Amino acid sequence: MTISPGFNLTDFFALKASITIITRNKTTKHYKYADLAAISEAIAPQLGQRWVFQDFIENQCVVTRLYDMEWLANDGGPNPYIESSIEMSSDNDGQETGKLITYYRRYNRVSILDLVTEDDDAAGVRGRNRHAPDAVATAPARTRTARTRRTASDAE
Repeated sequence: MTISPGFNLTDFFALKASITIITRNKTTKHYKYADLAAISEAIAPQLGQRWVFQDFIENQCVVTRLYDMEWLANDGGPNPYIESSIEMSSDNDGQETGKLITYYRRYNRVSILDLVTEDDDAAGVRGRNRHAPDAVATAPARTRTARTRRTASDAE
């Protein structure tokens, strides 16, 4: 994670605190996740006109920056930002590279804003907004049921 000079951390932490848990909208064979569109839609109201994401590829890395546009309006200089980047492997085919770019863009947003999706907080200990100082648990605790493996002797 990189933070440029002039980045307003106080307002950034307020932004993070204003974002609630994001609903996972996609399912694979093994897990559920929030896709890039769901994340973008969920955080758009809090980002408003002030905060803008930019994604690009540089030196074999997928880079995501969150710019504070208020700086531009007040100062006119270069916009301060916070950045997350992930190195890409160069041995993937085109389709796999495209999937990885989308995944890394999603992951960078989650990383920068420290986002929580509905199942990340299994016991509900962090409450609806884990950044809020007075957060209380609002989600019911999940319980695990024991899984048993059937054997040939069980069928008899």
